[in-house]
Amino acid sequence: MTKSNRATMRWTRDSWDNPAPVNPAGFWGESAFPTVQSAWSQPSKSVMAKLSSTISNSMVNDVEFGYGHNQLISTLAGTRADIVPELQTAYPPSFPSSIKTKDEFFGGWGGLNPYGSYNGSFSMWNIAPYGGHEDLYSVQDNLSKVKGDHLLRAGILLSTNTKIENVGNGQDRPSLPSTVYCEADSSGNTYIGVPGHPACAQTNNGLANILIPGTGNMPQEFNVTENSIDAVADIRWHDIEWYLGDSWKVRRNVSLDYGFRWSFYREPYSAQNQYANWSLATWDAGRALANPSDACNGVITVPGTDPCTDAAKFLAGLGVNLPLSKGVAGPNRALAFQSNHDIAARVGIAWDVFGNGKTAVRLGGGQFYQRELIGLDEGLSRTAPYVISVNTNRSIDTPAPLANPSVSPNAAKSPRAVTPNSWQWNVTVEQELAANTTLQVGYVGNTGIHLTSISDLNAVQPSNYLQSAFTSGSTQNELRPAFNFGTIGGYARNGHASYNSLQVLFRNQTGPSTFQASYTWSHSIGNVDLDSAAGSYTTDQSDPRLDKGDTDVNRPNIFVANEVYYLPKLETHGLFVRQTLGGWEASSIISLVEGSSLSVFSGGISGACTNLDINGNCISGYSSNLTSLIGNGYSANNRPLATGVSCSSGRNGFTFLNPAAFTLVGYPIGTIPHNMVGRGICSGAPTTNVDFQLAKNWQLKGRLRVKFSMDFFDLFNHPNFNSTSLEGTGYTSSSPVYCGGATPPTPGGGPTGLPCSPTNNVISAAGAPSGFGQSQVMQNGRSNRELQYTLRFSF
Repeated sequence: MTKSNRATMRWTRDSWDNPAPVNPAGFWGESAFPTVQSAWSQPSKSVMAKLSSTISNSMVNDVEFGYGHNQLISTLAGTRADIVPELQTAYPPSFPSSIKTKDEFFGGWGGLNPYGSYNGSFSMWNIAPYGGHEDLYSVQDNLSKVKGDHLLRAGILLSTNTKIENVGNGQDRPSLPSTVYCEADSSGNTYIGVPGHPACAQTNNGLANILIPGTGNMPQEFNVTENSIDAVADIRWHDIEWYLGDSWKVRRNVSLDYGFRWSFYREPYSAQNQYANWSLATWDAGRALANPSDACNGVITVPGTDPCTDAAKFLAGLGVNLPLSKGVAGPNRALAFQSNHDIAARVGIAWDVFGNGKTAVRLGGGQFYQRELIGLDEGLSRTAPYVISVNTNRSIDTPAPLANPSVSPNAAKSPRAVTPNSWQWNVTVEQELAANTTLQVGYVGNTGIHLTSISDLNAVQPSNYLQSAFTSGSTQNELRPAFNFGTIGGYARNGHASYNSLQVLFRNQTGPSTFQASYTWSHSIGNVDLDSAAGSYTTDQSDPRLDKGDTDVNRPNIFVANEVYYLPKLETHGLFVRQTLGGWEASSIISLVEGSSLSVFSGGISGACTNLDINGNCISGYSSNLTSLIGNGYSANNRPLATGVSCSSGRNGFTFLNPAAFTLVGYPIGTIPHNMVGRGICSGAPTTNVDFQLAKNWQLKGRLRVKFSMDFFDLFNHPNFNSTSLEGTGYTSSSPVYCGGATPPTPGGGPTGLPCSPTNNVISAAGAPSGFGQSQVMQNGRSNRELQYTLRFSF
């Protein structure tokens, strides 16, 4: 622009479409069945403008503006998309259809596994219609000035951001039933084959279950969840940061960097004030007894709004009687206090010990703050009173009346004014061993504070664990503090983690050839999942130490080496030899990485019948209502017992976890035993890989250059498995369990013992899980060696 001002601008537009039908499914949200699918469109754009100004011979200023927009749109498509309205008519909702999303596939995003589908690998599902977009605006200014032995820096960042997204996951339609509802008598025994009670037929397939008619004078009933609407979240957030820093040349061989950054990460809020929190402290037991369906009991709302009253009036106008209390006003529009003390100090020292450039010592430390995933806050827009979630027992054809349904808020966040952050530090010594050969040894560590965590704010209390392990649904909810509600997932910042490592780096350059090798020994410990933006559910609210262990990003040993070696050019030979045999280059990358730590869980569990009649039906009094190991109300994080056998012993083929390392036998149901498997005690599949390249360059006329290369990926054809599925498999009994020494009964053979119950709660027999600890999925989708030839022209 002028001699001292330079402007840079860039505008980028990027868009792709993925129209239906697509078969087989290639992207998330697509079905392998062409009948009902989603057509995708994802337009995006970004704008950047920067002005660099030389104010004087010692001062420079940069100011930059950035804007990014990304959108995702899916619409209903497929060869028989017109079947969706028919499905909606056949499976009507309990809430009025007038408030439901049009053209939405029934069952939400959970999908339906057709009968005979292997392991649910092909699922009928659809997420259309869906829409979401994000707009990010930022302005930053950075000023640098040289003054004597100092390089001074100052800057400021301002950003304002928006994310609007459909967040209901299609659940305003009734969920597809996975279990058949069975009535039970006062002793907890289900009515089987008794006229006047719902049928209990089970096929272990959702599609087949709904086709079974009822018995007697009652149709078959299912336990079904349904949301009133499919909510749209409109979340806004602002960031303000400024910093001061100085690079000081203390002496010829000593440099000091120091400064701080002060961050003001404003808590997200809803542009339409469609935002609600929940707190047990504001929940009222008297109101719960008088009106169990009051989904606003304990709800915290934006000051100056009354969404609970508005929701009750709206539903009353639709003929739905759901009396809701007023709710309690929160501290501000964001429903959380703002943190104004996120001051992150930084310091670094570089010391040329002998002043000859051959020995260097570097030390550094500082604090770093981080904003969480905004998707966590989106959940506060799809909870009561904006979305009323009901749980009813109903038939497929006839919706249940909403006079007094079972309802519950489902999301919350801690209002504490703290921000996730980490302290990081390092000490490194680098020594020149010979010309162009250096060795670097360093210690790197950090500790994470106030990391994102999630817990059930309405968890069953430890004193009720035993009783809770043999209940579910509304019966289990009665054992929770807010006894008219179910699980209420609340995210907070209670996580903590640490990382310590020894890092070694060797470099050598001989002529144009280079070699580099690095080795890292490390240990990461924490009480939350570090590869999940939402943390992980706490096993026991009263003892967070139970979740402390090696984290899921812990890889104790990592070795990586790479080299580039230039073969002789054969310059003393003829032209043909030089151009064909001379001047080749060989390079390789070697990776030896230990598998990351993982935890083994045991999900839901059921108790076996111990007495069958001659027709194979369970005799009343000998069935069990067992649902979980611990009974804390959230069974996905329950864990089996450790046997003392190593997880990795006997690894062979695609089996990486030894089933003999775990057992359910001896587990005292309703407790947390001392020999329960710890978090992160196993390791996943390691990575052993060598990539190799052989290449030849030719320099032709002018600037024209030709390069031919042969690339060998996984040169030695070593299989590297993906460990992602290992933790998700879980050590779960393949059949209902027996307690107290009971054994499988024979029809008409009489009882073999008592079923599992609160008074007979020690597991004595369980089915071995099938396929446990196996992974047949390869890393990067590559199962064997690949050879790639490339001819490249550069001009």
